[in-house]
Amino acid sequence: MITLRINVALTANRATRGGNTGTNLSGASGSGPTRVKLGCLLFAISKCTKGKKVKFAVVTLQGPALTWWNSKVTIFGLEAPNQIPWTEMKKSMIKEFCLVEEIQRMEHELWNLKIKEFNIVPYNQRFNELALMCLRMVDPENVKVDAYIRGLFENIKGEVTSSKPTNLSEAVRMAHKLMEQKVASKE
Repeated sequence: MITLRINVALTANRATRGGNTGTNLSGASGSGPTRVKLGCLLFAISKCTKGKKVKFAVVTLQGPALTWWNSKVTIFGLEAPNQIPWTEMKKSMIKEFCLVEEIQRMEHELWNLKIKEFNIVPYNQRFNELALMCLRMVDPENVKVDAYIRGLFENIKGEVTSSKPTNLSEAVRMAHKLMEQKVASKE
């Protein structure tokens, strides 16, 4: 199972490569081997079971991220860092490796993200990518739901809001259903 997830992360890494120019975890470009982008890593990890996320993340770390993790292990021992809850690990990685300006840019993008041309799939994908990185804009869950609804078309926004979704999955399902109805009525 872990091997499969590592392969998923490596595939995501290979998909993000552009020649031999790499991107490190902070998003800065440079030459040399390509490192797994933090966003790709966080997305791959989001698919892991709850107790395995930190361990999966650790085995995919390279370069400065691996050095950072090894210093934590040296200071606290192996078991303490492995007991860190995933949400705390994610916050630590973002704080350590993401430029403040890049997080601000992504937060701005998330705030202004809107669905385009009745195509909800790319909207959902980008929303989820940004939500992984912009933690303070999507915590707690009801704030995440409100942020998702904000980007929908006005006529769908009201209907999704009135259904009072309690989590993002409910809001996404309702938005998909309504979008399909709107597209079908246009045909």
